[in-house]
Amino acid sequence: MTDPLLAELAGIFADVTGLEPPSPDTDLIEGGVLDSLALVELLFAIEQELGVVIPADRLDVIRFRTLASLAELVAECRALGTSDAA
Repeated sequence: MTDPLLAELAGIFADVTGLEPPSPDTDLIEGGVLDSLALVELLFAIEQELGVVIPADRLDVIRFRTLASLAELVAECRALGTSDAA
């Protein structure tokens, strides 16, 4: 995970939710920040803005709990070659 990626995700999070991005390790789901609709909107925005495709077998709610875990997921997908940036 890289800091620039985390910053990009924080910006996408802010755009999608209209909220100030929390710290990288804040639980977005348990804290009530992301509901099911916001999660789908965030996933779509990540794929569109970062040019990454997140395969269905990687869509686990645990991967969306924090911005840090989202950054790890995006980095993994890039490494797998499931992105335009690969």
